[in-house]
Amino acid sequence: MEDEIKVTKKRLAVIIGENGQTKKDIQKKTPT
Repeated sequence: MEDEIKVTKKRLAVIIGENGQTKKDIQKKTPT
C-alpha cells in the first residue's frame, strides 16, 4: 500500500509540475 501511495504522489507531482509549466508558458505568451 505504501508503495502505491508513493507512486500516486509522484504522478500528482508530475501533473502539478506540467500544469505549472503550462501556466508559465501562457503568462509568457500573454503580456500582462
